[in-house]
Amino acid sequence: MVAAKKTYGALNITAEEKTKRARSVAAAVNSARLDGQELGRHVLAVYEEYLAGDITQEEMLQKNKAAAIQDLKEYQFQLDARYPS
Repeated sequence: MVAAKKTYGALNITAEEKTKRARSVAAAVNSARLDGQELGRHVLAVYEEYLAGDITQEEMLQKNKAAAIQDLKEYQFQLDARYPS
């Protein structure tokens, strides 16, 4: 009897795919930080979905656009509250 390989998330990704995704996300996060940027909570949440194996790379890229806009809106709100005109 062959033991079934453990899979992750809704897409049933393998451990190898999960490791590949983790490396890819770490590289993206580190690249942003090297550019002096901190990723917002919405973008990080999308990365977590991707790492968990719940969305595809294409879905992650689409969702990250909307998430980045939401993070920027929240940041703008924080700035407006801190520095009222």
